Parts: sequence; C-alpha cells; structure tokens
Amino acid sequence: MSLYLENTSTDPYYNMAVEEFLFHHFNEPVFHIWQNKPSVIIGRNQLMEAEVNMDFVKQNDIQLVRRFSGGGAVYQDLGNINLSFINSDGNLDFDFYNQLIFDFLISLGLKPTTNERRAIFIDNLKVSGSSQHIRGQKVIYHATLLFSSNLNFLQHGLLGKEYPSLSAKHVRSVKSLVTNLSNHLPPDFTIQDFKSKIVQFFIHPNSSAITLSDEDKKQIQLLKNSKY
Repeated sequence: MSLYLENTSTDPYYNMAVEEFLFHHFNEPVFHIWQNKPSVIIGRNQLMEAEVNMDFVKQNDIQLVRRFSGGGAVYQDLGNINLSFINSDGNLDFDFYNQLIFDFLISLGLKPTTNERRAIFIDNLKVSGSSQHIRGQKVIYHATLLFSSNLNFLQHGLLGKEYPSLSAKHVRSVKSLVTNLSNHLPPDFTIQDFKSKIVQFFIHPNSSAITLSDEDKKQIQLLKNSKY
C-alpha cells in the first residue's frame, strides 16, 4: 500500500471515525492498523438487540458501535488487531485482501483455512472475520485478527435476543467457534511481536506514513461526536 496509518487510539468511536475519514479523504491505497478497547462493533444493516447482549455489555463497560460497512457483529479488545485496506481503483476483488491475510498467517508457520465468507480458521476455529464497503470506485476491506482476546466476553457479548421474524433488511451474524492465535504460536510470542510482524509484512519499505493534521483530527472528532 502507498500510505499507512499505525493508529495508537484505542477509542472505538474515534477509530470508526478515523476509518471513515481515511475512506473519504485519501485516494491513494491506504493500510490502517489499530486496536480497540473492549467493544462490540455491529454492521451497518444489523438490528442491535438481535446481535448484542445489551445487559452484559453495559455491566462490563463494553462500548457499542455501529460501523459504516456491512457484515456481522464482532467483539474486540486489546487482544485483537484490526486491519483495513482502502483503495480507489474500483477493484472489487476482496479475495485479494483475504489472501494477503491468509499468506501472513502462513508466514508465521500456521496452517489457515478460509470459506466463502472470507472468514479464516485455524484447526476449524475462527480467528479472522471481515467486512467491506463500496462507494463508487472506492472500496474498504476491514479484517480482525484474534490474538489474545477475552473469548468469554466475546461469547456472552454477542448473544442477542431471538427474532424469528427478523426483517430481511437486517443482516444476521453467522456464528462460529473461535480461538486465539496465541494458542497456536510459541508461548513467548507476544501481541507486540505479532503487531510488529504485521507491520513488516503489510507495510512496504517505500510506503509513507500518514500524519493527521490538527484540522484532520478536528474533522475526525466532529465525525465521532455527530455519528459514532
């Protein structure tokens, strides 16, 4: 990717605003990496109560955010890494980005598998999900990588109410058994090691870091406050 942003914020509301800002304001290919504090991120077309255990997330101070792309609900915390790829060339080959993440996991000595929804598995347990958004010639592909997340919070936070007659316009999440990548890597391999490997793999030596100006940050903050 031509440009990259290693985002140090862990505020999920702010980070969703950063994603949308990057999508609308940069025409060169962008790679964005970041982490969120405990949060549940739901897709643009989902019914919140059908996807989220509202009592559990409130009791455990888990933030709830609706992203601007589609797809299903995910739990995130500081044991999860988020990756996004933004392009303006109209290329809708999302399998390309999925393959990049697949190849990265292979580079760590893992043996991943994938499916038609571009979820990625280790030993038939899910470690990565993704969502996409298209506007004109612009596309964004987001993906998660579970490294050492609280799987108890993930399991209970994503237990929404049953809605047998849920409207067709509401997208239901596809449930999968999950695992952390740390369970499949050497015990001394930390999440910082993991993040460093991601940066080495995805950021080209000739890529340029994005430096958000004060005006950029002001616009992002306004977007966070007004939308997220």
